[in-house]
Amino acid sequence: MINGLGRLRLRLWPWAIKRWRDWVQAGIAGGGCFLAGALSSAGHAPGWLPPLAAGAAVLAAVALVARWRPQEIEDGGRALLECAESYRQLVEGMNDGLCVLNKEGRVVYFNERFRQMAGRSAEGLMLIHSSEILVEEERDSFLDRWVKRNSQPGLDNRYEVRFARPDGEWTYALVSPKTLFDDRGEFLGSFAVVLDITDRRMAEKELLRARDELELRVEERTRELSELVARLQREIAERQLAESALDQSERRYRGIVEDQTELVCRFTPDGTLTFVNGAYARYFGEQRETLLGRSFLPLLPAEDQELLHRVWRRMTPAQPVVTYEHKVNTPHGEVRWHQWTDRAFFSAEGEIREFQGVGRDITRLKEVEKALREANEEMEHRVADRTRELTALNRELMREVEERRRAEGRLRVSEEKLRTVFDHSPDIITTTARDGRILYMNRGMAEIPVDEATGRDSAELMPSGYRARYQTALARAAQEGKVDQFVFATGSLNWWEVRTAPLRRGDEEAVLVIATDITEKRQLQEQAVRNARLASLGVLSAGVAHEINNPNNAIVFNASLMGRVWRDAQPILEQYHRENGDFALGGLSFEQERERFSQLLGEIGENARRIERIIANLKHLARQDRGAMDERTPAREVLEAALTILANEVRKRTDHFVLGETPDSLPLRGNRQQLEQVFINLILNALQSLPSRDRGVRVEAGWDESRRRVRVVVRDEGVGIAPENMGRILEPFFTTKLDAGGTGLGLAITHAIVIRHQGELGFESELGRGTTATVLLPAAPEEIPGE
Repeated sequence: MINGLGRLRLRLWPWAIKRWRDWVQAGIAGGGCFLAGALSSAGHAPGWLPPLAAGAAVLAAVALVARWRPQEIEDGGRALLECAESYRQLVEGMNDGLCVLNKEGRVVYFNERFRQMAGRSAEGLMLIHSSEILVEEERDSFLDRWVKRNSQPGLDNRYEVRFARPDGEWTYALVSPKTLFDDRGEFLGSFAVVLDITDRRMAEKELLRARDELELRVEERTRELSELVARLQREIAERQLAESALDQSERRYRGIVEDQTELVCRFTPDGTLTFVNGAYARYFGEQRETLLGRSFLPLLPAEDQELLHRVWRRMTPAQPVVTYEHKVNTPHGEVRWHQWTDRAFFSAEGEIREFQGVGRDITRLKEVEKALREANEEMEHRVADRTRELTALNRELMREVEERRRAEGRLRVSEEKLRTVFDHSPDIITTTARDGRILYMNRGMAEIPVDEATGRDSAELMPSGYRARYQTALARAAQEGKVDQFVFATGSLNWWEVRTAPLRRGDEEAVLVIATDITEKRQLQEQAVRNARLASLGVLSAGVAHEINNPNNAIVFNASLMGRVWRDAQPILEQYHRENGDFALGGLSFEQERERFSQLLGEIGENARRIERIIANLKHLARQDRGAMDERTPAREVLEAALTILANEVRKRTDHFVLGETPDSLPLRGNRQQLEQVFINLILNALQSLPSRDRGVRVEAGWDESRRRVRVVVRDEGVGIAPENMGRILEPFFTTKLDAGGTGLGLAITHAIVIRHQGELGFESELGRGTTATVLLPAAPEEIPGE
């Protein structure tokens, strides 16, 4: 090792002596640039590289000579060494690392900062090959660059490497190399300025980790959309590989922040503002300069100030991001609600140095939540009141039954009074023999008229499925003397409650059968349950829309930004590809990536817009539309507008789509936008049901004279609807296309719009043959045919 250093010293010494005067002069100028470049927090500008090269070359040569200086050095050499010692002290005090390599690539000089970055001792660094400092997977590429630079003067490009420290950690470094050649073009060695960028890389990883946590929270809140969210997470992970490029441009960063509609600011732990974007200044109605240096805490009520301090005390380097809500007193005297997401920035000792916050005004959301709570409470009170009324009625009914039981002993005294009671009772009251034959019935039914009832089997009054249960109740009353009751439904969906009780008529045993129509009671109970579910659905829809819209807006914005970045960067990458051959982007070759990248960005935007449509459907289902409902709109124009929106879908799914003849004199009355939504949903469902392109869809409209309505028919040749699903197709969230991304909201919203327009919606379907959807809507009064 010593002999190798001696040979390098003997070769460099005459070369350095010959040019020491020129180098000293260039080094004086270069030293100033060297120090300015080392202290700069930004990257090293190319303008100081030539003088820095001269200064570093002098330093390298003199450092080597100074270590093994012969006694016969001339006086001029000693002066050179004194100058070099000054440079050595300057270089040792640099914030950036510096190292000098000989022509074999071995380290012959380094400063203290470089040693700290490598994590090795001075003896461990001296004369080792420079590639041994790097992680193993980067050594081959480093050696390739070393060979090219040795043979091509001026081929010095900055690049990033990772140092493999003995303690197992990595140091990320940005290397700015300079190759040294003598007058004859012979390669002597090189030196490099090394900038430690580990903190920046760690911050980028922390940002990725925080985004992963946010994505996990979104996934937990939207379980029903888990498949879609998983796909978005993969797309977001690919997009995040390119986000580090945004950190290289402060101008773009500021442009993004200033374009935000949300409030963005930075502030110290005492609330003093150090940065605000334009939206923040406009919101508070002040100039940005007047806000900076002031604390925003006085704008908050005392209890909310304490809330902020509690939240901030919980933040740690491991959990630097929090989201919270609080009230704000605006300069106009209003009290508004804000939601903020803050990120804390910590010092090396773990203390908070500064916060960055992104906030928005959620006063309207708070008002909606309050209104929903009040509506839900009112609904609960109404249901409770109605339940109490029904309970009171039931008690009254039970008391009546009890009274009737007590009156059974008086039946023998006054049959006429009994007949009067029976004839005026709203219930169907029957006395039967032990075998079920009717002895008396107060009023008839369709199955058995009253004048034909005597002697008939009373089981004929029951649907066939309930006759066995009825006969069991008769047997319990006749044989065991027990009272029994059960509920049954007729084919017309009427509900009846049947009570049986033993009855004695002298020595004859009989059974009293009372049937009560409880259809209204059941309907009230079912309506109360539906109202509660719809109230809960409204709260759920607002919450889901709120939680998903924020990250989805970020996806839409970033996808658009990445599209513009790709268009700007593609010509540069194309030129680099032509000059240097293929290279890797995101793990794929550039030739593959340039074909797929635009498509990937388009898929991100399309999926984000799909999320927007789903959220819009949820909101539409939960709210009452207050749009104008008396617009006069020709039916053909509405259908053509719907088909314009669905043009691509029609071309993709069928070769046989027909819009039948629709008279121009068929004006609809209602909200045009909502009516377009009705036909978009119906036609889209028809298209999606087609198994192949040779199946078709036909849409036609006309006047239904018998119903005095405009009739629109959407008929498809699709797979049809199973009979067991026909009764559920209008239920919210019921869908048979869950695997294809269906949400079950389209037909529910369509039905709600049709009902709001005082119309009717019906379906007929046959498996394997297709489905016909018929919409009947009112026409504008002045345009009704024949009037």
